[in-house]
This record gives sequence, C-alpha cells and structure tokens, in this order.
Amino acid sequence: MLSCDCSLSRRGPMLSLLLAVAAASPGAVDAATHCVDNAVDLQAALTAATNNGEDDLIQLVIGVYQPQARLFYAATEHFDLTVEGGYTEGCAERLDDPRLTEIDGTLSTDGIVGWHPLGSTADLTVRGLSFTSGSVGNKYAVKFGSSYSNWAGNLLVDNIIVHDIAVTGDCPIVGFEGGTGSVLVRNSVFIGNRGGINCPPIQAQSRNTVDEPAGVWSGNTLVGNSLQPGNMDPNLAGALIIQGGRWVLVNNIFWGNDSADLVGNATVTLLSNDIGVHLLSRATDAGGNLSIDPGFDDAPRLRSNSPLVDIGEPAPHGGSGGVDAFGQARLSGPTVDIGAYEYPRVFADGFDAE
Repeated sequence: MLSCDCSLSRRGPMLSLLLAVAAASPGAVDAATHCVDNAVDLQAALTAATNNGEDDLIQLVIGVYQPQARLFYAATEHFDLTVEGGYTEGCAERLDDPRLTEIDGTLSTDGIVGWHPLGSTADLTVRGLSFTSGSVGNKYAVKFGSSYSNWAGNLLVDNIIVHDIAVTGDCPIVGFEGGTGSVLVRNSVFIGNRGGINCPPIQAQSRNTVDEPAGVWSGNTLVGNSLQPGNMDPNLAGALIIQGGRWVLVNNIFWGNDSADLVGNATVTLLSNDIGVHLLSRATDAGGNLSIDPGFDDAPRLRSNSPLVDIGEPAPHGGSGGVDAFGQARLSGPTVDIGAYEYPRVFADGFDAE
C-alpha cells in the first residue's frame, strides 16, 4: 500500500513562502465562531453547532488532533457549518496548507469524523484538513454530508488529504453524500488507504436528479489506494465508486489503485482526467482525458517533466480554487496541472523551480 509523502519537511521553496505569509480566512461571515486547539474542544464546538440557532465557523489551530471517539455532528437546524484548519494561535490568521492540521484516528475505534447536516437548507464546508491513521470496523472512517432526500444543502470539501487509513468492516473509508443539493470535492488527495470488505476506499453519491451536474470532482489525486487482501471483485474500484445523479469529473488523477480506479452507475462526464482503468457504466468522454503514467516525483507531487503539467481544463465546474492540496498557488503556468498538486514551475523572479 502506497503511503503518502505528505511531510512538511518536503514543503519546498514555494510552500515555505506560504508558511511565512498568513492568508485571511475565507470562512463564514456573521457566524458563531469557535477557535479550538484540541480534540475535546473540537467535539464541544460541533455539539454546540447542532442547536445554537445560527451559522457556525469552527477554526482549528495548527497541530495534531487525536480524538478518542468519532468526532460527530448531526443537526436538523437550517444553518450552515464550516470547519477549517490552518489557523495560527488564537485563530488570528489562516495558512492554506492541509498538512498543518491533522486529525489522527489512532486512538478511535469507531471512526474519525461523521459530519451530517440534516436541516433542509444547511450547507457543509470542510477545508484545509488532513485525516490519517487508525483501523476502523463497520463504519466510515470519514463521512461528510447526508443522503437523506430532504437535505437540499450543498457540500463543499476543499483542500483535504486522506491517507493511510484502513477499514476492516463492510464500509468505505471516506463517504461524500449529497442529498438534493450539490457536491463539490476539489484539490484534495486520497492516498495509501485500504477499503473495507466488499467496499472501495472512497464513495460519492447523490440523490439530486435535477441539476446538471449534481456533483463535481475537480483537481483531485487518488493514488495507491487498495481493497482488502483477496477482495479483487472487478466491479469494485480500488479508489472511487460514484453513484446517483449527474457528475462532472475534471482535472483528476485516478492511478495505481487496486482493480479498477473508478467505477459506478452515475451519469458521468469526464473532462481532462488521467485515469488508469474505469468501469463507469454511463460515462461520456468530453475530451482531454488520458491514461498515462502521471510522472510522480513522490506521489502526489508531479515531476517537472510530468505529462500532466499545464494541460488541465482552465475553467472547470466549481472553479479551480485558489491553492492546491499542499497550499501552493493553484495556477503556476499557462493553465492548471491535472491532479491535486500544482508543480511550482515559476517563481516571482521568473526562474524555474528546477
């Protein structure tokens, strides 16, 4: 199983500059704000957000969070929840690098997070976090959203890293569930995870049968994920299964996962992706798709001569976002790279990063 090379010691010049300059948070306006720096206070903030009658912004201070049980949120209120990592002490400023704020599931046996907005118009936004470690039984390790048909809110998951998690029971590791609203998963990395019995590592689904698209995967990298040993059902994906509604998959890398990299029964439009093997039953090739070695340096980083540099769709559904999965500028050349990592090709002085 491939392990994520997500160490901050490999941040490089471009990311070092990022860490020297704090970015103001794009978080919720006029919301109840919770600044937390440990797992106990994080759960307390999630609990408070379930019934305080207003939108909530939970700000996680840079560090490692090790909950002893699943961090849980389920609310029927019609108010939004935003959870963001990367804050400096006191939550004065925010750094756009998900590696800085990690939720580690080593001490929990019932999952890492389960965040479910059930109110009909409540949106959920998760940004700038890493999720790692732990071996989970018959539950999702990480689950966002709700598949209830009366949930019409939107799910945005932006700049997260999920790595080195194993599920031993009959569940995927990560679930993205949309009701009748929209789903956007963007600029994120899923690497070195192992799915459960008869389950792929990552699952995305939607009950939205009206909007086109109901969901978007944009600028993500899924590499080195695996199925349970001996569980090589050709109808399962070693990375992502996508179900229900109409989806657009754009600028993603699906490569080097067990069995097929991508399966599902959803109606899917593929645009400028690099896919090893897919078994999508209702897919349309909209152009720019490849099936070639991505040219990783240390996954998910691309080499300077990667064939995926500067060939992504410049205006993807949902936008390309401001930064990649490691907090670097999302655009460093004439157009975005395919995948979650943007090769830092040119610095401000015009010199090539190599």
